Amino acid sequence: DDYGDLEPRMDLKKAGFEIFLEDTRLEEKVKKPHTWFTSVPEQVKLHPEKKVPLMLFFHGASDNPAEAAEMSKFHELGEREGFITVYPWGTNRTQWNSSLEDPEAEDDVGFAIALIDYMIANYPVDPERIYLSGFSNGAAHAQVVALLHPDRIAAICHIDSNWPGKRSEPSEVNFEDVVPFRLAMEKKKEYDYLIPVWYTYGTREPSYPVYAKCTQQYQYDFWKKYNHIAVAATPSRENPDPCGCGVPG
Repeated sequence: DDYGDLEPRMDLKKAGFEIFLEDTRLEEKVKKPHTWFTSVPEQVKLHPEKKVPLMLFFHGASDNPAEAAEMSKFHELGEREGFITVYPWGTNRTQWNSSLEDPEAEDDVGFAIALIDYMIANYPVDPERIYLSGFSNGAAHAQVVALLHPDRIAAICHIDSNWPGKRSEPSEVNFEDVVPFRLAMEKKKEYDYLIPVWYTYGTREPSYPVYAKCTQQYQYDFWKKYNHIAVAATPSRENPDPCGCGVPG
């Protein structure tokens, strides 16, 4: 129909995306065709000599680039603020391989890095201002790409990630058992990378307000540890923080 949840649906033709469908130009680095939408602001087209930031937004599980664009509207912000936005589609068109537990699964991290390299080579992208965002499974993937390639990513601002652990109840998670977390800390032994993180979650999440041993807590506790920030205790599910949102400390 013509309407989404709250407003008229986005007109893809008027949005002015460059749409790359099952494109093979990245196959030298990643072996399969891939799909992505690119939005280049008019002011960037008029001044291609000026390097600008790049934002990659990763869709949620079972979503696609069009839905990601309609939900986040980062390309509209990019048009106003002067940055390029890319909405990639996961290699298997269902979800991003963010756990890295199966060596036979799709190399979606490799896809993201190959796409970043392509954008730098073919658009006026500032390689020191590469930003990542995403929703749900895509938010997890944004974190994983940043953790495995901290030298490439300036900052992340992911939304509603439910990883790692069980989405609807407390669970025990050891950082060493989470492959991207473990690899990230090993990489920090070579150089102590710091990554700015802005994380948001919705009030309809089953872990709202956040409680100890929920997926949210494992994320922000890890990022605090990663960035040398003191880790404060998170309230239990039985005694949530009275403010109803946010995290003490």
